[in-house]
Amino acid sequence: MHRLALLLPVLAGCELFFEETDPDDGETSPTSDCGEVYTGTIFEPADGATVPTTFDVRVRWNQPDIPDRFTGMSDDFGNYFIPKDWEILGDGSTRDRYELPAGGHFNFDMGWYCDAANGGTEVVLAHVRVHTQ
Repeated sequence: MHRLALLLPVLAGCELFFEETDPDDGETSPTSDCGEVYTGTIFEPADGATVPTTFDVRVRWNQPDIPDRFTGMSDDFGNYFIPKDWEILGDGSTRDRYELPAGGHFNFDMGWYCDAANGGTEVVLAHVRVHTQ
C-alpha cells in the first residue's frame, strides 16, 4: 500500500509535461493516451473566415503513417457534410471541395482515432470554424 501511495503523486504530475489540444488553433500537437504525438495543419480556409458556399479545404498530415485518420465538416446541429471532390496535391497536402448551405456556421476537424480497434478515442489535431456567405 505504501508503494502505491508514493507512486500516485508521481503519476499525477506527468500531465504537466504534455501539451494539450487547443481546438481553436489551426495547428496543434497533442499527446494522446496512446503515447503518440501527431500534428496536422489546415492551410485553408482560415479560422473564422467567411467563405462562398463552394470552397476548398486544404490540409496536411505532418507525420507519415498516422493511423485511422479522419476529417469532418459539420454544422452546429450535428449534420455532417461529405466533400464533393478531393485531390492529393504535389506538396503532400490534400484538397477537399465542399458545397454547403448559405448563411451557416460550420466546423472542420482533422485528427485520428487512438486505439480504433477497441472503440478508440477521437484526437483532434486541428480545427477551424467558418461561416458561409
